[in-house]
Amino acid sequence: PVPKPVSQTPLPSLEEILEKQCAELVELAQVRYGIKGGAVDVRLTPVLIHDRMSENQIFAELSTAPDRERADCVLYALAKGDISAPLANRLLSTLRLITGMKSRLTLG
Repeated sequence: PVPKPVSQTPLPSLEEILEKQCAELVELAQVRYGIKGGAVDVRLTPVLIHDRMSENQIFAELSTAPDRERADCVLYALAKGDISAPLANRLLSTLRLITGMKSRLTLG
């Protein structure tokens, strides 16, 4: 088949891109923690986070885990279905910003 010229190929909407990104994030988390695929031994500090909590409450709960485990705790909650992909995205972005600020402070 002859490929369509770029101008005739409809671009996905922002909503479609975000939905695909969220689905891929959920699948990645499920595979990483053995919920989809083979069994995996998960050893994280137990934290209880879910969609009914505010982001402040979630960060208070995450603060009980070591820094190095916090992103994994978010992904694990996502894989189990305890939080939504958009919420996980926001939490992971904020954790990354916090980590970046901490590293700048220690270097400065």
